[in-house]
Amino acid sequence: MTFLLPFGEMTMTPDDAKQIIGLALEGKVVFEGFNNFIPFEELFFLAKYFLGWEKLEAEEEFEIGGGAMPKDKRSFSVPGERLETINMTRKINMVRLREKFEDSGSKTVSGKVVMDRARSRHTSISYLLHSLGTVFFPDFSGNKVNACYLQWLKTLSLDPETNEVPRYSWGTALLASVMENLCKASRWNITQIIGCVARIQNWALEKPTGGRYPFRGTQHKAKEMEMVDMRKKLDALTIDDVVFDPYLKLDEDGEDEVGDRVFSDVATYVGPLFHSTGFIILDPRRTLRQIGNVQRILPEDSRFKLSVDNSQFKDKNVRLTYEPAPSIDHWNARSEGVNQISRRALETSHGTSVADENYMEWYQDLSHPYVENLDPEARKHFKKGESLKSRTSRNEESD
Repeated sequence: MTFLLPFGEMTMTPDDAKQIIGLALEGKVVFEGFNNFIPFEELFFLAKYFLGWEKLEAEEEFEIGGGAMPKDKRSFSVPGERLETINMTRKINMVRLREKFEDSGSKTVSGKVVMDRARSRHTSISYLLHSLGTVFFPDFSGNKVNACYLQWLKTLSLDPETNEVPRYSWGTALLASVMENLCKASRWNITQIIGCVARIQNWALEKPTGGRYPFRGTQHKAKEMEMVDMRKKLDALTIDDVVFDPYLKLDEDGEDEVGDRVFSDVATYVGPLFHSTGFIILDPRRTLRQIGNVQRILPEDSRFKLSVDNSQFKDKNVRLTYEPAPSIDHWNARSEGVNQISRRALETSHGTSVADENYMEWYQDLSHPYVENLDPEARKHFKKGESLKSRTSRNEESD
């Protein structure tokens, strides 16, 4: 997945995830062995041993995660009638999660809790679970976390031999989640985006050098005018406005590289990157300038070909199908040189915007590099924004 811009393609790369957030790229994919519909009996087990909740307490938390009130605040039926039934979800309310485990120091001093080894582990796991729900993989609710994430944390320990948590490829999981959510949010009928939005904002400020674009929000009367201006600025970007590798260190003259700019093997990997429930396809041949090489025309022999007939585009749930079907084996085989770009076939060009002579002609023939949409329905909204801008300008002049 890439952004089609006037000068070529750019994307958020695994190297960006490493440089900006510092998360590991190599390792086991979080998708492997993860069950997003784990049976509740197994979830009760995880809650007991990794959060310290007995079954009744876990049931209540999963009910509250589904929107129920705490049991001591519910209005039950009169005796003889069926009691109120609440459906459980695999969600935990993060406010209640914090209340149960926050401020451990003062609670220990006051005697409210005993900070033994088990409590210490429960607190550590709750902190990581809360981070997964607020920072890395937030959902539309804004205050709930997927309890199934406990599957990733169950080996957490001080023993590096048994602790599997640091061995996951967290950087690629976050990247895959962000990019898939961007794909879904690009649909015309979608008004929200979920995921680690701060990661997108940080990348956008690192790469294009045009600065922040002010936008006052959906309630401001001139929001349509501002949206039009933002789109025009994006369409006006040139190759000189972009930094393909902001992490490259150059000398004072800006000509020679200082130190060695090292990319991991993931930088030249072509294949699926997985998050908890899905994947994106990474193809760095489309964005070679971001990994220090001359940009070339994409070869016709696509490693993973999009199957248009078997994909779903027309509603909110975008589902892309590829041939061959992406699997964890593609990721695991990268260390064997499979699904890798041959570095010997690349031409190094650190920190520059060099592309093959015919690249731009090829790119513009095949892509849609401008935000302004020529579709009649889109043009109607564009003209509406332009009209509003004109009226606003006249009103300001008359004032």
